[in-house]
Amino acid sequence: MDNRQFVIRNALWELNIPPTYLGSHYLTYAELLVLEDQNRLTMVTKWLYPEIAAHYHTSWKAVERNIRTVIEFSWNQDGGEAMRRGLGVPLREKPTPTGLIQMLARYLLHQPEEFWTGPPVSHAREGAP
Repeated sequence: MDNRQFVIRNALWELNIPPTYLGSHYLTYAELLVLEDQNRLTMVTKWLYPEIAAHYHTSWKAVERNIRTVIEFSWNQDGGEAMRRGLGVPLREKPTPTGLIQMLARYLLHQPEEFWTGPPVSHAREGAP
């Protein structure tokens, strides 16, 4: 796993999205693709989801459904507090899959270079397995 994947997965963990869900893997890959080309954010359901689906040999609907599942899981853990804190946005309701991809991309794209190039640091929550 390269450093970008590690950083993205840690960011997802901070949002209460554990790597045990398929949606977590789909989100990680989505963010890697968006980091390569931000234009992918303009047509998420017609461009990004199909690209993720092809990579994982599934359908774009399964990609969206699994991302929706991890959003639901995360939101139910603490009413969205981890997402508000981690993304730095005042969420009043749980985000859509496209919304989360866009907010997470905005967060990642605005990080300083050392965020990506420094040694990988685990951000595992206290008491987590």
